[in-house]
Amino acid sequence: MRPVILWDENLNKDSKQWVITIHKSLVYEDIDRFTYKHVEGSGSPDPKQRNAVSSDTSEHLDGAVIERYTEFRHARLCKLLQHSLESEESTTADDKAPSQQPSFIYTLNIPKETKEALRRPLAEYIHRFLVWGVLYDWYSQFGLTQAGVYAQELGMLEEEIDSITRGPSIEKRPMQPFGPAEKIY
Repeated sequence: MRPVILWDENLNKDSKQWVITIHKSLVYEDIDRFTYKHVEGSGSPDPKQRNAVSSDTSEHLDGAVIERYTEFRHARLCKLLQHSLESEESTTADDKAPSQQPSFIYTLNIPKETKEALRRPLAEYIHRFLVWGVLYDWYSQFGLTQAGVYAQELGMLEEEIDSITRGPSIEKRPMQPFGPAEKIY
């Protein structure tokens, strides 16, 4: 049985602010690149099928679908980051895709103990979370097994993002040089 550690979140109010900017154009380019390479590697001779599976955000229909998927993944990320995401001043929201905004900006309150060297990796994790989330949605709509690969990766990315934004762990485990303390049957 593991010890229970009670933690008061108001105990340590020391935090620093990180602003992470993710450029939508780079997210869309990566999505197009990954789907293109997937089609190239599939060996499918049918040009209609290849065109349907490969996204092209410069086409109106593909661009609209990818934009919606990206906005959905952005919403999922905001929910994941709600513990550290700085609140917005807006009091209204609608379901129109904000295509006029060129980037996603995440203003985060991060514990002071978090190493500055993790800022750039956090930006990369967020970028990949958006890209791989959209790829999961894209391949799921076609019923392709490739979606399963991205589903596994999304779970790992969520854990990494959550770990960085919450700061260093306070849990300490005693050393057990002779194996587990409990019997395993």
